[in-house]
Amino acid sequence: MEKKKKAESQDDILKYMLSNSKVKTKHSEMTRMFGSNDFYKDLFNKEFELEIIDKLILEIIEFGNDIVKNPHKQNIEPNQNTQKFLNDGGFVSEYYRKTEEDNRKNEYVLGEQRIRELQEENLILNNKFTTQKLKTHWVPIIISMIGVAISIVALGASKFQFSDNFVLDGYIKRIEQLEYNQKQLEKDLLQENYKLKEEVYKAEMLISVCEEPLN
Repeated sequence: MEKKKKAESQDDILKYMLSNSKVKTKHSEMTRMFGSNDFYKDLFNKEFELEIIDKLILEIIEFGNDIVKNPHKQNIEPNQNTQKFLNDGGFVSEYYRKTEEDNRKNEYVLGEQRIRELQEENLILNNKFTTQKLKTHWVPIIISMIGVAISIVALGASKFQFSDNFVLDGYIKRIEQLEYNQKQLEKDLLQENYKLKEEVYKAEMLISVCEEPLN
């Protein structure tokens, strides 16, 4: 049986008992006891099996707060707390309270799981960022070395006469291409560093939001 339907049926049992608990005799008025068969025939019109009704009654007895009397086995009758319990919302109210509590627990578990995932992602991003910082650190040094190499070539070209100008031109073009490639590498690494910084920042913001306590 669906949980909400079960709660509604248990409230129906309590209401039925309150409406039918007094039995008049010739000389007095007695409080009636109710069993599974009473609810099976008169309340639920044989909609539920007796086993299901037995379980509903047992849960009412075991609920606590003394909301019914249980003078004999599965027999129950209302007491002074039955009406108050219904006025407070009855089993349906308990169903909603329990559902909300379970939802909050699930949200907490999912939130903790998401935080762990974000922290792992953040660690990966930070490691990538650190690696990129190391790469970028060497770029100015490499470019400086290229500058020195070009200066040496220029100095050599001014002191020595090359018999084949084509060889000299090809050598200089290779140096220029290398310099261009290094500048492009520096540009790409700086752009990647910027993107990584953005990703790290977003990951840290998500973690801080997920770590905020639930209301």
